[in-house]
Amino acid sequence: MAEKVLNLAFVGLGQAVNRVLYQHPEVHDLPYRIVAAADPRAQAREAFERDFDGRAFADFESILEMPEVDVVYVATPPELHCEQTIQAAEAGKHVLVEKPMALSLDDALLMCRKAEDAGVKLLAGHTKCFDAPIIEMTRLAQSGRYGPMRAFTSMMYNSFNVMPWPTPELADTMGPVLNQGPHQLDIARQIGGGVVTSVTATTFHDSLRDVTGGYQALLRFDSGSSATLTYDARGLFDIAELYGWIGEGGQARPEDLNARMRRNIGDLLERHGRDGMDDELERQKEVGRYGAKDPGEALRNVWGYAKPDEPRDQPFFGMSILSLDQAAVRQSRDGLYLYTDGGRNSIDLQDSLRARAAELLELYRSIRDDRPVFHDGWWGAATLEACLALAESAATGGRVELAHQVPTPSEIPTLTL
Repeated sequence: MAEKVLNLAFVGLGQAVNRVLYQHPEVHDLPYRIVAAADPRAQAREAFERDFDGRAFADFESILEMPEVDVVYVATPPELHCEQTIQAAEAGKHVLVEKPMALSLDDALLMCRKAEDAGVKLLAGHTKCFDAPIIEMTRLAQSGRYGPMRAFTSMMYNSFNVMPWPTPELADTMGPVLNQGPHQLDIARQIGGGVVTSVTATTFHDSLRDVTGGYQALLRFDSGSSATLTYDARGLFDIAELYGWIGEGGQARPEDLNARMRRNIGDLLERHGRDGMDDELERQKEVGRYGAKDPGEALRNVWGYAKPDEPRDQPFFGMSILSLDQAAVRQSRDGLYLYTDGGRNSIDLQDSLRARAAELLELYRSIRDDRPVFHDGWWGAATLEACLALAESAATGGRVELAHQVPTPSEIPTLTL
């Protein structure tokens, strides 16, 4: 018997949804029918109606009035996430909300309560925890086969800050702290058992963009183990150099891409000045949004994104190294390397779904089977709490205790159709 198909609507046809629909073609193999979207940009609505024969609206409320919509994917600016998630839940729609889940912990917790009150599923995405190597690391950590986790290390050096984010938008998320921090802290929490007891951190400045450029953080877990995280978003060193020039999504990454992207920002500063460059940044940002006209090579040059049909290895969000009592684990091109007394062994994970496709499949199965969602709203709120604690610790110089943490679910999802 064919699986029931759920009707999916997107709220916000920006850069995130462009990646869902174009960068991850496997999304189209999932048991969803894409039926509606909302976005203020006329060209995005026209493109959606042409591509999916669906209905596109300028306002979000029109989607809520469609009884056939089962799932709403919220991909609007983060300051809108709380209100729109609550509205969707109260209309009886299941929700996948992009990161950062919200800009305050109170908002995130309210979103969770409202979803529970409405009896709908809430999945906090999009993070790299659904990448197959991270899922498999989590299984190894939870299995106990090689003893408990002793430490976890994650290092990410990328070009996030030199993507064409308008300066106020980049400042609102403290550079990478609230936008990219959910990826890295989610990974650490998931592998480390979920319950972070405290965060100690520092941040550093990005002189090119005049915002926060990165951070270093120490996370302590209730198990007594810890995680050390480094994130540098300034586009100077590229972590792909340590990984055979494989990029974040698994595609080949040009060795000069970071330099090109930094040069683009530098040229804008020289021509327009810091106060006048945001209009041009907004124009360049449009290239990455859904419905942009013929982005071509500009999508690579200013956003750093590969074409969807390029060959891919396993996704690589920085260098992640897991230290267990009797083994060590790190990522490889095909999955993982497992180091034990017997030497190095490979774990091939090539058949797994990736990123947003894996998240949408998990949400579908939780609805179909009426079971808890892996990475539900409470999980997302706990990760946001850790990100905000990172920022607070950096500002105050002290250790910040956490109070809203939840454990990693014992049921790890299978990422194949």
